[in-house]
Order: sequence, then C-alpha cells, then structure tokens
Amino acid sequence: MVETIRLESGHTLTGIGGSNPSLSARFIETRINTAADKQTRILTAHKAATAAGISLPQTKPPAGSRLLRDAVNAYLLEVQAHKKPKTYSAYRTALNYFLESCHKVTLEEITRTDLLAFKTFLRHKKEQSDRSIANKFENVMSFLKQQKIIGLIGKTTGPRSQKRKSRPTRKRSWINSSPLAQRPRPCGLSSFTGLLCVSKRSCMSRGQISTLSVRSSL
Repeated sequence: MVETIRLESGHTLTGIGGSNPSLSARFIETRINTAADKQTRILTAHKAATAAGISLPQTKPPAGSRLLRDAVNAYLLEVQAHKKPKTYSAYRTALNYFLESCHKVTLEEITRTDLLAFKTFLRHKKEQSDRSIANKFENVMSFLKQQKIIGLIGKTTGPRSQKRKSRPTRKRSWINSSPLAQRPRPCGLSSFTGLLCVSKRSCMSRGQISTLSVRSSL
C-alpha cells in the first residue's frame, strides 16, 4: 500500500506503508533536520570566517594546487640532506612559525597579506628581535621562491636587520706621535750654532770647561 505522509518540516514522503508508518516518518524527519542543521552551521561558520579574514580548510583542494604543509616537509628534507645542521634548524624554525601564522591550505592561496601578518606574528607573538625577524622572513621567502611563489612582496616592504655602526678609527702617524717630533725644531744658523756648542760642552771635562772660561775672560 502506497502512502503519502507530509512531515512537519514541509517535506513530503511517499512510500509503502508498514506496520507503523508514522514512526518511520518521524525517524526520517529527524535525519533530515539533523543534516539541515549541520549544513546551516557549516555555512554560518564559513560566512563568519570570511568576514573575519580567516580561510577555513577545504575538504578537497582545487585541482592542480599544492598542499602547503606537504611542500614544507619536502623542502625541509632537501635542506637537511644538503645543508649544515645549523642551517636546517634555522629553516625548520622559520617554516614552523610560518605554518603557525598562516592558515592557508595550499601554496596558491598565499597572499601578500599572509607575509605581512607573518612579520607581525614574529614581532608580537614570538617577541623576536629585528635581526631574527629578518632572518626568518628571508628563510620563508627562499622557500616560496623555490616553490615558484614570487612577486608577493618587495624588498623595501620586508623586514631589515639593523647593522651596527662601526666607529671611525683615527690614523695616527708614527712621525707625529714620536717624542722627537714633539720637541721644538731649531731653525736658523744661530740655533744650529747653539746646539753645536752644547754638544761640544757635553764632550768636555770640567777642567777643560774651566780652562776655556779663563781664556775667554783674558
């Protein structure tokens, strides 16, 4: 016997009536209402995330896109195989911070806004210094360049490390700093004669100097 039952939600069910068709109808209506409520909650969450600027993960990425996390893992394996352990550790920390900051699923979804947000994330969330921010940002940009993701941000927009200013060194000449250069230089014939007399007196004994004085007085 074919029966048609109109549900409270407005749906109409047509089927073969059983021993208790009303009970079956209530069970089917409950399943429909549950699925409808779930779909409504999903759409509401997506609308709220879009309004807040957050991209929710998709169940199935678009065709031809590359998953961000898979690309990071493959890149780190390559760095670990060809670079020093210290370099690998630096890249791993930088890319893990980027995955923590950026919630995009695929590489193709990354935008300039994500890179600027990453810089802010390092400064305020991780409390990194200017030099650390510049190094980690450069490591992430190297990863994106290797993945053919370029042109998102310019050199002037990215963070810069502050280099220490070196103090200017004064060149000192050994001629000017020597003790002999600080003595007054004699000039003229009289000065030369005076120096000659002093040198002669230094070579004479006391008796010769007294004899020379008596002769000069005569």
